[in-house]
Amino acid sequence: MKSPDDIEQMAQALKDAMQKHLGVKGRNLEHAVRKAGRRLPKKLRAPARLMVQAEAVSGNLKLLRQLDTSKIESAYADLSAHLSAIDRAAERRARMLSVLAVIAFNLIIVFAAWVIWLKARGSI
Repeated sequence: MKSPDDIEQMAQALKDAMQKHLGVKGRNLEHAVRKAGRRLPKKLRAPARLMVQAEAVSGNLKLLRQLDTSKIESAYADLSAHLSAIDRAAERRARMLSVLAVIAFNLIIVFAAWVIWLKARGSI
């Protein structure tokens, strides 16, 4: 059985990792997971809810005994592995390149429409 201190340390570590890698700040793990929302993959939302539940019952030893410690450990491992693989700088670069690509495409469309308009008027 995990001690309440271990559960709280895992929850704090996950909350800190979410702040570092996702930019999500929260009062506790539950608040951070709620703010992360869809930035967590669908397959990791259930383990995140399990960790939130474990943190919530960590003060009550009888309720804590009802939770499966192996599931808690695997949920913690999965979440921490996913969060450590996130590179915020690379995501920022990808988002900026996406915006620039949209702007470039729109400029090409406007230029092509302008050329077609000039050709229709007989200016070219």
